[in-house]
Amino acid sequence: MKYRFANLMYKIKSYLSRCYKTDELGIVLLAISLLLSLLSYIPYMGFLTFLGMGLVIWEGVRFFSLNYTARRRELDVYLKIKFKIKNFFSSAARRIKDRKKYKYFKCKVCKTTLRVPRGKGKVKITCKSCGNKFIAKT
Repeated sequence: MKYRFANLMYKIKSYLSRCYKTDELGIVLLAISLLLSLLSYIPYMGFLTFLGMGLVIWEGVRFFSLNYTARRRELDVYLKIKFKIKNFFSSAARRIKDRKKYKYFKCKVCKTTLRVPRGKGKVKITCKSCGNKFIAKT
């Protein structure tokens, strides 16, 4: 009996050592589920409890998974979305900060944002990415 229990414990430890465990996405999932659980106390918002529990279950599946490639793909998608949101807000803050000194234009070909000093009149702007040239008033 003692041998069987020791063997079972060895198998559990072996499995847990190979699990994916947690990463940044897992922490965010748990934080969102906690927030949804707190919001579910608002009258008529009880359904948020089920969404929060769904996120906890998803994180549990991710935590105990042995499929590293799938978990890495999920993390990569999350990091891309996070980067886009972070980049949007940082560029918006930079634009607000520089609004008196610079004017921003978008290249019509490659959609790159170009920054030009204000008060120079009509200038010829060349896109650094694609080489497109156009004239604009600053």
